[in-house]
Amino acid sequence: MEPRRLRRLPRAEVHGIEVPVAQGLRARLLGLALLRREWAGPGLLIPRCSSIHTFGMRFALDIVFLDGEGRTLREVPGVPRSRVVSCGGAAAVLETPAGVYSSACRVPRPETNKEVDMSLIDKLTGRAKKAAGDLTGDGSLRREGTKEEKKGEAKEKLNRAQDAVEDKADEVADLERKT
Repeated sequence: MEPRRLRRLPRAEVHGIEVPVAQGLRARLLGLALLRREWAGPGLLIPRCSSIHTFGMRFALDIVFLDGEGRTLREVPGVPRSRVVSCGGAAAVLETPAGVYSSACRVPRPETNKEVDMSLIDKLTGRAKKAAGDLTGDGSLRREGTKEEKKGEAKEKLNRAQDAVEDKADEVADLERKT
């Protein structure tokens, strides 16, 4: 059974796991604290976050810190209760009950000199704002969410174009070496 406080949150898919997105202060502060393991579901995404605590937890957590593009910066498996974990430069944190974020759902880390072909955080926050705007009837919040989601899609498109240019440049360089 999913608790009401998680049921009301917008959802997003992160590294193959569909999780609620912590929007308000209460959801961000509590996270998965005070819940039973079976009620925590697959976890929780906390955008605009680089540090979490496990005070009030009833089970261990696997913590995944993400950068602004949705890439994994740091994984901290099996964090016990009453701890604080942080990662400088993180744009979001994925909290999952220990064992949920297994090797089957990990996304390979990209080469350091290549961009990931999506802007996950922009898309997630955009979708979350759109959902919050729909729930509250706030048209300006919905429009803001739509703009943010479009910004993420534009970044994704730009990254794909940059990859294509780099591939063509490599192809030309190979042809130059052969002649």
